[in-house]
Amino acid sequence: MKIFIATCWIMLTSWWSSFNCSAQNIDVHSVPMQALQSEAKIFYATNDKDRFDFTFEKTENLKANRLFTDALENLKRLDYENLDDATQEKILSQAMLCSILADKKDDAIYFLTQYKNYVKDSMLNKKTANLFPLIYLQNEDWDNAYKAMLQQSDSISGRKIDSIWQVNFPTFRNPKTAAILSSILPGSGQCYAGKVGFGLINLLGVAGSGYFLAWHLINHYYFIGAITGGGLFSRFYLGGLKTSRNFVEKNNDKKAFIFKQKMSAYWMKKVNSQ
Repeated sequence: MKIFIATCWIMLTSWWSSFNCSAQNIDVHSVPMQALQSEAKIFYATNDKDRFDFTFEKTENLKANRLFTDALENLKRLDYENLDDATQEKILSQAMLCSILADKKDDAIYFLTQYKNYVKDSMLNKKTANLFPLIYLQNEDWDNAYKAMLQQSDSISGRKIDSIWQVNFPTFRNPKTAAILSSILPGSGQCYAGKVGFGLINLLGVAGSGYFLAWHLINHYYFIGAITGGGLFSRFYLGGLKTSRNFVEKNNDKKAFIFKQKMSAYWMKKVNSQ
């Protein structure tokens, strides 16, 4: 009898959770049952305290199931502007953590800004402060990431942060410099980006099409020279300007990604050891 009653209760709770989520346009198939039950509690909460408690309960359930984007969206529903300092700190720190885990760069920097605007310095704890370098790294704000790390500690696993940063920080190329070099000497921009083979191809293409254009114009084949030779020349020349910039930008993105991953791993190792 007890088993039957328990089974009926679970089915009834699940049905009500699904009904309430459907009414609020929530995809029940992508949300764990505990989160759906928390959503039902939020829906029927009679005061703000219960509503906040159940929202955090749902957030923890979503995080436990690695649904970080859903957890972030769940926290965004809360109006924290007129709340007490402790509640504001709790909401914004959780929002920053979910933004990092969901790889939402814009949301992470937004909630970091809101945290600094709303939360007093006296309320800042070590655990939350450790999120700041990760957010700055995620947004490729290198100066602030470096400063935020030094504010928390000067070393990681016995190694100075300054030393780790200098050893691993990549050398970024300037896309404009690549384009200028290509405009002066075709192919040099690609070589500047580290693509020597593409640079040689571009140089030969510009030289060959230029020769084709000049030969036809000198021999009075103006139409063929202008249409074919001019078209090939402009394609190789202008294409070289574009590809040189693209190569530099892609290389910079790759270097930045590797650096972010490496420094984030170093920092998480420190955080986990505390």
